[in-house]
Amino acid sequence: MRVLPSSAFLLAFLAACGGGGDGAGTTPPPPAPATVATVDVSPASATLAIGATSQLSATPRDASGNALSGRTVTWASGNTAVATVNGSGLVTAVAAGSTTVTATADGRTGQATITVTPPPVAAVVLNRDTASVLAGGTVQLNATPRDAAGATLAGRTITWSSSATAVATVDATGLVSAVTPGTATITATVEGRTASATVTAIDPARIPTFVRPFAATVNYYTTNFHDHDVPRSFQDNGRKVTFWGEQYNATGYEGHEGYDWRMDTGTPLLAIADGTVISTSHAAFFCPLINATVPADGNGLMVLEHLLPGGVRVRSLYAHMSRKDVQVGARVTAGQQIGLSGGVGCSLNPHLHLGIFRMTQTKNGQASIIDPYGWEGPGTDPWLNEADGAASIYLWKPNEAPALFTRTVVDFNANGGSTFFGLSLVQAMGVKDDQNPNNEYIEVSRDPRFAPASVALAGATIRTKAGTLFTFPANATLTAADPTIRVYSGSGTSTATTIYLGRTTPAYNNLNECVEVLNASGQLRGRAGWGTGCT
Repeated sequence: MRVLPSSAFLLAFLAACGGGGDGAGTTPPPPAPATVATVDVSPASATLAIGATSQLSATPRDASGNALSGRTVTWASGNTAVATVNGSGLVTAVAAGSTTVTATADGRTGQATITVTPPPVAAVVLNRDTASVLAGGTVQLNATPRDAAGATLAGRTITWSSSATAVATVDATGLVSAVTPGTATITATVEGRTASATVTAIDPARIPTFVRPFAATVNYYTTNFHDHDVPRSFQDNGRKVTFWGEQYNATGYEGHEGYDWRMDTGTPLLAIADGTVISTSHAAFFCPLINATVPADGNGLMVLEHLLPGGVRVRSLYAHMSRKDVQVGARVTAGQQIGLSGGVGCSLNPHLHLGIFRMTQTKNGQASIIDPYGWEGPGTDPWLNEADGAASIYLWKPNEAPALFTRTVVDFNANGGSTFFGLSLVQAMGVKDDQNPNNEYIEVSRDPRFAPASVALAGATIRTKAGTLFTFPANATLTAADPTIRVYSGSGTSTATTIYLGRTTPAYNNLNECVEVLNASGQLRGRAGWGTGCT
């Protein structure tokens, strides 16, 4: 065996090991790390409800698409108001909208699109379920979409519709316009959910709310009507006009603000509608009727306030009450007794004075007297020609309006006479006599103090200023059993106690008239007159 020198051995060893050169050995450097070429984000898009979360993952890759591990990834949201993301890629939805979430590794980025959807509409809530509005007026409806938890949802599109556009229309904002009297259903729709309100369009001329101010068992005669030309107390202008447009002079004084019904003191008076007592007092004033000053609170006054459908506010004034059963501030219901009638203050006899004042929709914005029977005359209500006038409204519920008629009771033996019979009653004025002649009638009665058991009326006459109206036939007789014969102006079937003249026009003149009954010999047996009367 050959032994090489040590240096030769080393050289040989190095040569065998790939060495060379100067004979010194080297270690190759480690390979350089791969460069991040792209970042994949998964999922690339997500749709979330508000409050929901989604986990994103990011994978850095080299140019060959190989996944690269051990790289630091940072996360960011393009709009944190829509969605946030934490350091591990957990996305939280905040509000409806869209944003981009970005993952960054070694300067390279990847993105995911995040869409946050609003919560579904679970219900639609309206600010009111019902509304009443005068035809020609408006009412605002508001709709609020809510989620399942009851939270308000903003930014939703609301569409509006009406079930009867001839009655009421609605615009895109929910403003309802009443067109003609009737009822319409107004519906708000949001993303398939709906809510509805019933809107009633009210006829401005007819708001039936009132009940009778006294019991239904008696019709009290009217001693004064509401004067439409013009209702200012004691201001005479030569005309008195009823709600049906007829001029009259039968009873009362001009400028009357309301209606007077003659009744005995102590008759129960009733509230005409639900309301609140707002006054039982007044200042002192001079009364021409009694030519004296009525002291403060001396007119038996009570005032109630009522809110009608359509938002109309009115007040009812009762006067000459002998007793008041409710006090200021009290709530009353329709038909409730509020006191007793009387004749105190500016009054010549016991009666109920009822006046109605409109507090809303007046020409000058102030309280204005109106007629609860409305206006049915030809043309425009004369009261509307005045600066302080206001449109009257028919306010009575069906079958609740008190009958309106004048009546004169005659004592034909008042001056110490002793005649057997005479004119005892004249009802010469009622509503629309030209259409209802039987509103008018007279009564001829037997005086039991002087008359024999049977009194023949054959040949007796009823006369007016225009001349003889009627002559009693041969069989017309007054007896103890049937002491009165009533004579109507219109048509009907005559009996022993009732005669119909068969007229189609009124028998009596409501402006100026004198009604007389004479016996067969032409002797006066009672008379009643008004206007220029029997002069």
